[in-house]
Amino acid sequence: MAAQEKLKRLLLMMEMLRPPGSTLHQIAKQVGMTKRSAERYVHLFEEAGLGCDKDEAGRYYLFEPTFRSITVSLSHDEAVFLSDLIAQAAAENPLSPAIQTKLFLRSNAGSRVKNQFKINVPDVIQALSDAMSLNRQVELDTYFSAITGEKVVRILEPLDFTENYRYLLAYEAKDKRMVNLKIDRITSVKILDTTCTQKPGMIKGVDPFHIVANEEFHEVSILLNSLAYRLLIEEYPDTEKYITESDDPQFPFRFMATVYNFLPLGRFCLGLPGAVRIETPESFLDYLRTRMKAYDW
Repeated sequence: MAAQEKLKRLLLMMEMLRPPGSTLHQIAKQVGMTKRSAERYVHLFEEAGLGCDKDEAGRYYLFEPTFRSITVSLSHDEAVFLSDLIAQAAAENPLSPAIQTKLFLRSNAGSRVKNQFKINVPDVIQALSDAMSLNRQVELDTYFSAITGEKVVRILEPLDFTENYRYLLAYEAKDKRMVNLKIDRITSVKILDTTCTQKPGMIKGVDPFHIVANEEFHEVSILLNSLAYRLLIEEYPDTEKYITESDDPQFPFRFMATVYNFLPLGRFCLGLPGAVRIETPESFLDYLRTRMKAYDW
C-alpha cells in the first residue's frame, strides 16, 4: 500500500476514534478495510501508548488517561521535518494543508510565530504576532462574540497566545480588563500606530478554560460521570491535569481547579444534566440556577 494511502487511513481512523468513538464495523466500512484489519490498527494505537477503550455500545475511542500529564508538543526542527515529509509524500492530498497547519499550532517553537516555518501561517495569527513584536495595539474587525451573538469591532493590546494558539490573551483598555479571544472568531486584524500600555508579564494567570485572571476567581469542585469526563477533556484538554478519581461509582471523576469565570464551566454543566454533580462552591450552584431561569427551563 502507498505511504500516502496508509497515512490517509491512519488519520481517518484517529478521527473516527475521537469520543464518542466508532465500532469496528463502522471503521472498516468508512476506511475501506476488514474488521480484522481495523482491530489490528486499534491494537497498534494501544502499543503506541495511546489510551484506547471500548464502551457499552462496542465503540472504540481514544482518550488520555487521568494519570497522564504529558503534553504532546513538537520542536521547531520536528515540525519542519514532518511538514517536509508530508509535502514530499502527500502534497496533493486534500488533508495536507490542514495537517501542516496543525503541526504549526502544536509546535513549541516559542510564544510567537516564527517566519521559518514552511507552512501557510494563518493571516490572523501572523498579524497578531507582528503587532506583538512592534508593541502595537490592534483593531479586530470583526470579532464574533459567543456571549452576545453579535459581530463587534474591538481595540485591544495583544499580549500572548495560549500554548496551542487557540486563544489570544489581550488587554482591553475600554473595560480595563484582561480578555481572551478565540483565534478562529477573528475575521481580520489591523495594526494601529498606538503603543501598548501593558506587557505579557501583566497577565496574572490563565485558568484551564483559557480565561485570563482579573479580580474574579472561584475554587470549584464537581463530580463527573464517564461521559462528562470524556467530553470535558475533549473540549478543554487543559482540564485533565485537574481531574482525579473519586470514590463515587456513579461519578468516578472529580474536577477541582481555580476558575476566573463561571461561564465556560457553567455552559458545560448545563449541557449535561445528570452527568455532573456540583460539590463547591454554592455560588456556582446559584449561577447555574440563574442561568436555568434565564433559559426558562
